Amino acid sequence: MGKGVRMVLAVFATYIIQTTFLPYFTFLPIKPDLLAAILAYYTMEGDTYTGFCLGAALGLLMDAMVGELPIFYLLMYPLMGYASARLARLLIARFSGRRQRIFHPTLLCAAMVALYEALTLSYIYLNGVDVTLVLVLRSARGVLYSAAAALPVYYMANFIMHHTRKKRPAKRRAG
Repeated sequence: MGKGVRMVLAVFATYIIQTTFLPYFTFLPIKPDLLAAILAYYTMEGDTYTGFCLGAALGLLMDAMVGELPIFYLLMYPLMGYASARLARLLIARFSGRRQRIFHPTLLCAAMVALYEALTLSYIYLNGVDVTLVLVLRSARGVLYSAAAALPVYYMANFIMHHTRKKRPAKRRAG
């Protein structure tokens, strides 16, 4: 299987998990953003172009899934992908050890969800709704929950991208 096919498989697996199973695993009425976690993983592997294009594809999926704010996700996810790719390059240049590399997708996911939540709070404020401490704390819980969920998504995507089938030994013919 090619790298692109595996990437699409991992993204759709994450999308299915987020849309079908995650509503049953809410914690203090918030859900983690697994698509931000998979976006963090692939921006670690790729460059800014990969982050932007994958962000645009994820934004289209989210607009199709949620659709409560037209074009909001289509604008947010490419921005998140581009910012994540730039931050990933900075993290890799600064902390290049193998032990620290495992935390990069978690930090990237937390940064992307924090950007998303900040822009959502700005949108709420611009609509004339008071932004209270309750909303800010709910956003902070969403960032922490998404960052915690980024590690299992990282392992799932890593398994899909690097899994190889064991080859069977060839049978010897008698004779």
